[in-house]
Amino acid sequence: MAEYDADLEADEEETGEKPVWLVWIIRVGVLIIMLVAAFVLSRYVLYPMYQNSRSENLKTLASLSQMGEIFQLKDITVNPLATNGRRFVVAEYALESRDPNVLLELKNREPQIRDEFIQYLRQHTATQILDLDFQETSKQELTAMLNDLLYSGNIDSMYYTKLILQ
Repeated sequence: MAEYDADLEADEEETGEKPVWLVWIIRVGVLIIMLVAAFVLSRYVLYPMYQNSRSENLKTLASLSQMGEIFQLKDITVNPLATNGRRFVVAEYALESRDPNVLLELKNREPQIRDEFIQYLRQHTATQILDLDFQETSKQELTAMLNDLLYSGNIDSMYYTKLILQ
């Protein structure tokens, strides 16, 4: 038996291979190091990043969930471009802002704002107004136009409450 072990050791020394038990110890050691590195990375790097991101998202959600006050622009009636008075559009808008100064300015400058909206709608044909993308595009354009017009701040959102084409 001792001769057999001596022969195995001699064979291993001749071929240059490491003993099987040493290979397994190295593999287990590498596995343990990888597990410890994964734990440290997740505990001290990834988890804090997740917590920060989560708290920022909650703050954003809280601020978004607080809806501002609404100013209504009712019954804007316009003849669209190239209809020769045979067709008309009736639109109503709700303008939202969390800033009370903006709402006061909207109320005080309502005639000027109505005029801007009327001019905007008159620049579009009935076909353009019927296009499904028009509603989203027009909200973005009207919001930008209105925010450029206001002195006391910006509106947060704009909503169509009525859009009828006859």
